[in-house]
Amino acid sequence: MSSTLIGSIVLPDQIIQGSIHIANGKIESIEEGFPKITEHTFDFRNKYILPGLIEVHGHLREPGLEHKEDIPHGTRAALAGGYTTIFDMPNTRPPTTTVSRLEDQIKRYTGRAYTDFAINMGAALEDIDELNKVDKEMITGVKIFTAGHATTPTTIPRLGDIARIFEILGERKIMALLHAENQELVNYFTHKYRDTLARNDPAVWSDARNSSVVLTSALEMIALAKQFGVKLYLLHLSTPEEFAAVEFGRKIGVDVYGEIAAYQLAFTTADYKKYGNVINVAPALRSPSEQKKLWQLLREGKIDAVISEHTPHTLEEKQKKSVWEV
Repeated sequence: MSSTLIGSIVLPDQIIQGSIHIANGKIESIEEGFPKITEHTFDFRNKYILPGLIEVHGHLREPGLEHKEDIPHGTRAALAGGYTTIFDMPNTRPPTTTVSRLEDQIKRYTGRAYTDFAINMGAALEDIDELNKVDKEMITGVKIFTAGHATTPTTIPRLGDIARIFEILGERKIMALLHAENQELVNYFTHKYRDTLARNDPAVWSDARNSSVVLTSALEMIALAKQFGVKLYLLHLSTPEEFAAVEFGRKIGVDVYGEIAAYQLAFTTADYKKYGNVINVAPALRSPSEQKKLWQLLREGKIDAVISEHTPHTLEEKQKKSVWEV
């Protein structure tokens, strides 16, 4: 069976008005222009046709949090949004921080996922030795949380402990995936705004988890990556300064990449007034002026990936009165 799709085809270097010819489920050719014969042709003119998207930062909720979402529903939602592959994140319950849990997670996805999938392993202080045992071909990388929030079961805030992990990853040539916020600064600013100033409004979240929190940690991780020769992927960067840090890291020889979450391009601190804690995220939202700079970096090709960071929660969890309880 053969068919043709016509429309605005998004290619790596350009967008063309053209046709995609498919036979037996595989693309045979892509060419500019539209066919004269319209039999078995699907007309998507005035629409974009993209390759299947890859979500490299997806928080599906199995195991342990199935009341929010399970693998079949999450992967079907991905297909509805144009994603054909999901990289699973490890902060489940229990977290994917051991070889046995990794094997169990692969089994959960197999036969139940509607998309292709890959697994990001996690790191926990008590499970660091597991990183020496894992078959690195089974994972895309190892995620490390340097600071905690409501859904983080495996925070590793001490640089010495992170250095132990980086040393293993460097020796084994495994990529490090970093949720990079500095826990000491999170603690300092949380005490200041929550305990001293007695603020609990939605906007205070961005004040407490400000740019110094993320920039400090990003630079720390770049320094460790250089020391141990680790390929570094910085997750959900939220400030222009962090992307400047990525450029700095490359200049000093670090193989480092940075992504941005789509919500940082859609919402700013100005939106707390309308949406409240429903748009509470970590790292926090930034100001309209910072967002404008992020859009410019994206246009200039200086951001390596745009991710959804699909992370389902219940409305009850997001609609707490105090931001510190969200």
